[in-house]
Amino acid sequence: MGAERPPGGRGDERLVQRARGGDLAALDRLVARHREAVLRVTRSVLGDWDQAEDAAQETFLEALRGLSGLREAGKLRPWLCTIARRCAQRQQRRATEHPEHVPLDHAGPVSVRPPEAPRPDDPAVARLRASLAELSGRDRRVLVLHYLDGYSCREVGARLGLATGTVKRILHTCRRHIREGEGIMPEVDTSRGGPRRLNWWIWGFWGGAHQVLNGLLPGAICLAANKQAKSAAAIAREVHAHVAYVQEALDRLVVEEAAARTRNGRYRTNFLALDAADWRALTDGVVAQGAEAADLLEAHLPRLEEAWSDSSLPGRGFPWAVGIWPMMAILTCNWALRRLGGPVPDGPLRASGYRYWLCGHEQVRRRRQLWTTGCNAQHGRDASLLRVAHFWSHGLERESWLPDEPQQRAVTALAGGPASVAAVTRATGLTGGEARASVADMVRLGVVTKRGKRLAPAFPVIRPEDDQVLQPAADAVAAQLREQVITPFTARAGGVLERAGYGHLREQFPLWSWHLGSNVAGEALHHLMARGVLPTPPRPAPAAFCLIGWPAA
Repeated sequence: MGAERPPGGRGDERLVQRARGGDLAALDRLVARHREAVLRVTRSVLGDWDQAEDAAQETFLEALRGLSGLREAGKLRPWLCTIARRCAQRQQRRATEHPEHVPLDHAGPVSVRPPEAPRPDDPAVARLRASLAELSGRDRRVLVLHYLDGYSCREVGARLGLATGTVKRILHTCRRHIREGEGIMPEVDTSRGGPRRLNWWIWGFWGGAHQVLNGLLPGAICLAANKQAKSAAAIAREVHAHVAYVQEALDRLVVEEAAARTRNGRYRTNFLALDAADWRALTDGVVAQGAEAADLLEAHLPRLEEAWSDSSLPGRGFPWAVGIWPMMAILTCNWALRRLGGPVPDGPLRASGYRYWLCGHEQVRRRRQLWTTGCNAQHGRDASLLRVAHFWSHGLERESWLPDEPQQRAVTALAGGPASVAAVTRATGLTGGEARASVADMVRLGVVTKRGKRLAPAFPVIRPEDDQVLQPAADAVAAQLREQVITPFTARAGGVLERAGYGHLREQFPLWSWHLGSNVAGEALHHLMARGVLPTPPRPAPAAFCLIGWPAA
């Protein structure tokens, strides 16, 4: 990760002065400089990245309106952090008042009403208005009345003849529109040339790159320089952004080795970031292969059900009707397919100290995102802790739950059988208060059940004796799946990438074969759900959905 700039001082003073005078590049640089600090504050209050992103966006919107009233420009960061904490706490209170979980795409925004409307000639207001240029007239009027003129949702609805719920929905949609552009670039139709969105992921241990690649501009830069090295000025013209901000983003991409600087001062992406056309060529046929994989899995369900029934899991309250999703997940994720296919080589050591590969492709409009499979494991430094994993796919909404280390220790203590809080306290070395807090949180989330004073995991924990029964059955199905469906399909990936012009990153081609295999497996599960073979989980799926545990080796 790039070195963070000083929290304030003359650098901020100059930028604030320029931003007040209407310098859009200065305003962009202020947002870029302090975004991570604001996110740290909102994350510390809310504990959830999605909610923290929402609160951070609210912070910059509120700060944008009040920039002209900031008395000491050199203290911009403390001022922003104060606003960030207030916005996060406001969002937290809202969640407490309405504790039911609402999917992010349907959640209403946190209403932020300033004490007084800003001056209409404020350059920051002009900046915000300019970023709304592509919204419809109605949506633009709603956003301006609420965020710029300070009217409540009810007051906006009364002025425009709209229901309060409709106003909230419009505000949320518009806010996402601005957030996805980060207030740096407008939403531009890529058919006319402009910002291009990068869907990206990290293969390996989580590093600093996720903070660098979040946002529209870094992804657009990577897609602009994915095959041919270009100067910062050329990239800036291609992505329709100010060259100073592009240069700052490039510097951070280079630090995380997501981009490389050539001897003549040009830049090229250091990982496979595929154009939309190349992504289509690579993934053509995935859905059809997923249907073929689903046929094979469905034919082998009796064998898998028999293995599940022969394990100790039904006796612990996990019959096949409950276990079919975990079984499908572990079969098509790391447990069988990954192991039989051989380990993915360790990624290069990054500046952040982590080893990982980066992968990505341009977002393709009017094409649904392919399902994929994955198994996110969380375990502490202590190798004796129970490994806990949850199945995920881009096509599934679920309440994610990966425990912190005290919860890891609590779950490990419960893996051997029902126990009390006192037993958890003794086994984990936690204080009584820490143990009670961890257990209460897990019971609330539904990942631990409590009957009287006895506690037990609410998800399957695969014991060594279970592994001896389940693994041979899963491996037999997985081997056939790989040999007959996945390998013949993914074997063409290298040739497609070579012809598309990514030969300079040839050593990374195997990553895409792995990813295509995950897509085929994910689409297989998608087909099985559509056929009614797999039960459709609620939206979002509960925290305990497809949560699996197994002891460390």
